[in-house]
Order: sequence, then C-alpha cells, then structure tokens
Amino acid sequence: MNTRKKIIIAFILIGLVVLLAVGLIWWLLRPEPAGLPETPLADVNQPRQEILDQIAQLPMPSTERLEAEQQYPLDLKQQAFLFAERYGSYSNQGGYKNLADLKSLMTSKMINQVDDFTTETRLSSGDYEGYDTRALASEFLEFSETRAKVSVSTQRFHYQGDSANPEIFYQDLTLYLVKAGNDWKIDEAYWEK
Repeated sequence: MNTRKKIIIAFILIGLVVLLAVGLIWWLLRPEPAGLPETPLADVNQPRQEILDQIAQLPMPSTERLEAEQQYPLDLKQQAFLFAERYGSYSNQGGYKNLADLKSLMTSKMINQVDDFTTETRLSSGDYEGYDTRALASEFLEFSETRAKVSVSTQRFHYQGDSANPEIFYQDLTLYLVKAGNDWKIDEAYWEK
C-alpha cells in the first residue's frame, strides 16, 4: 500500500472515531424526557356496596323529564337522523346499494317508493351523478304511540359528471314513521323543495 492510501484510511478511521465519540457524548448528556404527571388512581379496593350506596343517593329525574323522554324517544330521533344521512347519500354508479341496505328500516310502501326511484333513475342515467348527505339536526313535528313525523335538516353535496367541485345546498327531509310491532319503520320520506 502506498502512503496516500494509508493517509486516506487513517482519516476515515479518525472520522469514524470522532463521530462515535460525539454520538456517545450526545446520548449521555441528553435531557431526560418529562415524565407523565402523577395522577391519583381510583381506589380499586373500595367496597362495591359503598359505590352502590353513592349511586342510590343520586336524585331521581324529574317527572317532566321522564314524561318528555317517553313522549319523544331518543332512539327514534337518532334513527331518523341516521336514516336521512344514508337515504340522501347515493350514486348512480354505486347501484344505489345504500338505499337497498335501508330496506329493513322501511315499510313496504317506502320500499316500493325507493324501488320506483332507483328503476326510474337507472333508466335515465348516463353520466355520473351522486349525492353525499350529512344530517345536521332533527326535530319531532308530530308524535303518537303509533305514528311520528320527524324533520331532519341536512347539508347535501351534489356531484355530477367528472366535476370535482360539488354543488352544496341545504335541504330538509320529512320522515313519516309508523310503529310495526316493537320497531319503528319509515313509511314515507319527502325532500323539501
């Protein structure tokens, strides 16, 4: 080996030793990461009866609240909310699958309405058309033990053709529900103009 190669190898080895030394010094002198703050844990040994006694001491809900909950069942309002989002979101190239998936929540009258819509739209569809719907709020308009009318306010996105910019608009969906056994079914649905 000639002297030039020996000098190059020596510089490389010295450089590696310096890098290792700097890395080791940095690792040894780095600040410790801040630990998680100490938070007291719940006493898992607290007797179960003591917890049950605390729950028993909570005040009972007011009569007005109980009556309001019976008069306007929350699950029915939420069902209308979720139905509106799924019912209002579809595309002609998706085969209207989401509308078919909702049929278990519909009466035969509503199923016929959806089938007529999808058949009519399939016959006239050429270019891509789709809607994406987000429910914003819902309210009971009428309610009895067997029938309910719910209005759901939505924000809708209309996609047409190959446009990446949808038309955004707000539209209310009025749902008529009927009690079928223990379940509520959507009997009619109308988009407000």
